[in-house]
Amino acid sequence: MGSPTFKTKEVHNESATKDNINILGACLVKTKLDSHQHEKQLHFVISKIPNLNLLGRNGIRQLGISVDGLVNQCQPQEIKQIKSDGNLRAACERLTLEFPDFLKKKLGCLKDFELDIRFKKDAQLIFCKARPVRFAIQEDLAQAYDARIARGLLEPVQFNSYGTPVVPIEKALLPGQTKRKL
Repeated sequence: MGSPTFKTKEVHNESATKDNINILGACLVKTKLDSHQHEKQLHFVISKIPNLNLLGRNGIRQLGISVDGLVNQCQPQEIKQIKSDGNLRAACERLTLEFPDFLKKKLGCLKDFELDIRFKKDAQLIFCKARPVRFAIQEDLAQAYDARIARGLLEPVQFNSYGTPVVPIEKALLPGQTKRKL
């Protein structure tokens, strides 16, 4: 990289979790990839966090880098295998022992909680007709309705004066699954 001119900047940067990223400054760096014929000047942001220097979207576009392949390579079981630091793991284990009902796979209820929902006075009730559902997923959608009714999430009614259609979204297949879930 040579010795690019380093400029300190008062710029606010946030991570995906909305945490502040402390920035030392930025520099322009001449860059060339094997697939490119000419050099490009890219803007790099240098952070105080070791090994976290940032290349923005413009730089990624200029270099023709596709992150789609990287995102698709990460499978859920690989994420589970990532080892966290011991203190975090111990704290999580303490929480699961202290609150065993918190991570159950069934829905819970809020107890001793009153909710007051206020609607606009001029709100009009509307009814939208149902959208057509592909024949291939009609049975799966019916099973999904039945499962939600059995869990108490939905309550069947004969008629209603207002409503909006369901938009079924098929979830991607996870490794080992043979059938998509709605």
